[in-house]
Amino acid sequence: MSLHAQAPAKIRRDPTATQRRPPWRYFFVTLAIVYVVLALVGFIPSYFTGPPVPVLADVHGVLLLAWLALFYNQARLALAGDMQKHRIFGLRSIALAAVIWVSMLAVTVTSMLRYQPELDSYLYDVLLVEFGLLLLFPVFAVWGFLARHRPEEHRRLMALATLVLVQAGLDRMHWQPLPGPMLVWILLVPFYLFDLFTRRRIHFVTVTATALIVASHLAIIFLWGWPAWHRYWFGVVHSLA
Repeated sequence: MSLHAQAPAKIRRDPTATQRRPPWRYFFVTLAIVYVVLALVGFIPSYFTGPPVPVLADVHGVLLLAWLALFYNQARLALAGDMQKHRIFGLRSIALAAVIWVSMLAVTVTSMLRYQPELDSYLYDVLLVEFGLLLLFPVFAVWGFLARHRPEEHRRLMALATLVLVQAGLDRMHWQPLPGPMLVWILLVPFYLFDLFTRRRIHFVTVTATALIVASHLAIIFLWGWPAWHRYWFGVVHSLA
């Protein structure tokens, strides 16, 4: 037996934004800009060329833009090393996340009550997508807030919560051939590249989030067009009318 105690294995941790080498130093700022562009490309055409939307939907859109702006600002502050302001805005984001979730639910409910879709309407399938977003966004946002003292987890979770919101814009890009869920899967790839190049292994948050997102999408695919699903929500919607 060696007389010298074996040194514990060194745990590889994420460098902070200011410690990373380019281009990974700018990863989350770039991600925030990409999300803003995707959201605008997805929403603007349908907003100006489609039928008028209710005021509640307008409010919901403004809240989403506020979240995207906040995510960009947080990434920018972290890059600049201004963690005091980052924490201040982070605390304010809790209230914004809660209001966004309520607005998502309100828009979904009011839309179904307004259209009163028939039993075979595709809107009952769209409801599956809305429920998926309503589930995943608070999971990542709340987890991210609870992990605010663990930066490795926090930065990934807040980016993933933002990606969930951006999916609504991706689903409106009918001009491109890929379905919205597949675009989300593609947008998960940068997280894996970031993990591999900055820490040489995949972070468990990345793996867990991927599993949750893919499981949600597979559940939607499985239930899509299911008559029992349509009958149940047809009864619920028309009973509330």
